[in-house]
Amino acid sequence: ADLRRTRSPREAAAASEAMVAGCVAGSIGQLVGFPLDTLKVRTQLQASPSMALFSGWRVPVATAGAINCANFGVYDSAWRHLAKDVDDDVDAPSHVVFAAGACGGFVISPVSTVISRVKVLQQSCAFPGRGVFDVCRSLVEGGGMRSLWCGFSANFCMECCRGFYMLFFVGAKRYLGGESKDLALWKRSLAGAFAGVASWVVVYPLDVV
Repeated sequence: ADLRRTRSPREAAAASEAMVAGCVAGSIGQLVGFPLDTLKVRTQLQASPSMALFSGWRVPVATAGAINCANFGVYDSAWRHLAKDVDDDVDAPSHVVFAAGACGGFVISPVSTVISRVKVLQQSCAFPGRGVFDVCRSLVEGGGMRSLWCGFSANFCMECCRGFYMLFFVGAKRYLGGESKDLALWKRSLAGAFAGVASWVVVYPLDVV
């Protein structure tokens, strides 16, 4: 007899819900946090902080929804595949949560490398007054297509460290009271904030590189 557990319609829809939530949260978060990200980049590059804080914001904001949609969709599908006997990621083993988060980062890393490359160049005003396509064309003309993926190794490692984010996020949800569906919005928001701060402590050196 087939003893595999049959998932409820609610569980089957969870991956889609995670993708939609990631899409909305990613776009809003990118837009709100972009000025601070610009200051961070210019501090890392020792560039003038007085330049426009929204330089190069269009592509990251426009693509953040799709990037996070893919990331959370892969994460949700991965932990459900790796831990078939649980209904919520707070009940999944920690190594499964980390691996699922890393899978999400692995999938998006080729695209996020190009986006980050162009974003940083525009934030640092390396190509003042030039649009995204002009920057890409200049990079390709100067170093070929592979120049768009300059820094891929560091970005790949950084994206795979999304496993730490999910590990901290799920751990915080466990501490605050249990399954995701039972947590109040403020508790989930608090768990996300904690995970964001804690994971940046881990990945910041790779971000500088």
